[in-house]
Amino acid sequence: MKIFFSTSDFYKRIEGLVFALFAGSRPPTMKRVLIVFILLGLLLFQTQVSAASGEREILYKALEKCSPKENQLFHYQRKKQSLGHFSEPWQTMSRDYSGAFSLGLGGAELSICDTLDRRGKQYYSQTYYTPGLLYRVYFGRDTYAEIDSEEVKEFLFEAALYSPFFLLKDCNQVLESSEEDVHLIAGAMNTFSYSKEHGTKVELDLDPRNNQLVEARIIYADPLYGDVTKRILYSGYQTMEGSETSYPTRVQEEELDIVKNALSVEWLPAGSSLDWVKMEIPSDYRIGAHVTPKSSIRFEHYDKHVHLLHLPHADEQVLLVEFNDFLLVGEAPFSADNGQMILDEVKKLFPNKPVRYFVFGHHHPHYIGGIRAFVANGAHIISYTEDSTYVQQLVLFLHEIHPDTL
Repeated sequence: MKIFFSTSDFYKRIEGLVFALFAGSRPPTMKRVLIVFILLGLLLFQTQVSAASGEREILYKALEKCSPKENQLFHYQRKKQSLGHFSEPWQTMSRDYSGAFSLGLGGAELSICDTLDRRGKQYYSQTYYTPGLLYRVYFGRDTYAEIDSEEVKEFLFEAALYSPFFLLKDCNQVLESSEEDVHLIAGAMNTFSYSKEHGTKVELDLDPRNNQLVEARIIYADPLYGDVTKRILYSGYQTMEGSETSYPTRVQEEELDIVKNALSVEWLPAGSSLDWVKMEIPSDYRIGAHVTPKSSIRFEHYDKHVHLLHLPHADEQVLLVEFNDFLLVGEAPFSADNGQMILDEVKKLFPNKPVRYFVFGHHHPHYIGGIRAFVANGAHIISYTEDSTYVQQLVLFLHEIHPDTL
């Protein structure tokens, strides 16, 4: 584990050591200078070792503090906001959920039962999760959803909305497998950071005064918005009666300047677990292998000077209009990778005609997602005036985790 620690106390100790060795009227001898360097090295080594063990202890204590010693049941209220399919960019839709969740012994299991009130009707969902297994029945469905291995891994960050245990456990597992993969910045807050698959980075801020996780940051690559930081804030910790186990009563998730989730949590001391959710999992239930759709593109001549490009993996088609000495592309779905694929295919088909214009119907990802590739290629963007600010934002977003052609 790589450790960076506050140096103020260290320098005070060094200052006292140097003063003691060099005090007096006699000039320092080579022997005394050598002693100073040896002591400096020993002190630095001791400080690093004590920092390593001490900060590792903080992580263990925080994990232990939020690990229930027996099944615990909680009630929660959840307000969720998400970007909707609206006429203007950044518009959100809000929904209120209520329900219960239980944490199994040691926090290793999470069972969730959600209730959604919509248009006078109630809908229910249920979820069971352990690292390596995810079972879900979505709202309004009678059968379970088909889940692949990638969805199981991604659910870690949703499980973190219900308890800090899951991120702390994940960090601890990485630390135990390889200390070099976890970095620590020690100070008023101890920040542990480590990397996940696909370039995702996780940062955990632990308060050393009470051994509690107060903030988690997940920095990941989004094909449209670039490097996105998801912040999960934990506050209002309470201790369960009769134990030392604590839990946050308020959890807030922020992303793209939107409060995506706000939860209020209440422990139910007399409640039972939600073991029945686990018991409903069929004996033949299996997690599917993750299969990445193979990207492909197919050209279709539609009419004189008008062509279509089909992208089966995106379930979309693109308009291609041919002029005397240039081309216009109408829309590109979801990502700059798709945009570049379109440009590469067009160059093969019409090597002597550049794509001079890119136009889109409106701002949703399946129309505008590939715009960055066209900007990088020097195309002029034709847009509604009310979408111009949004277009500029998409162009300026940083894509450092998964760089594109822009």
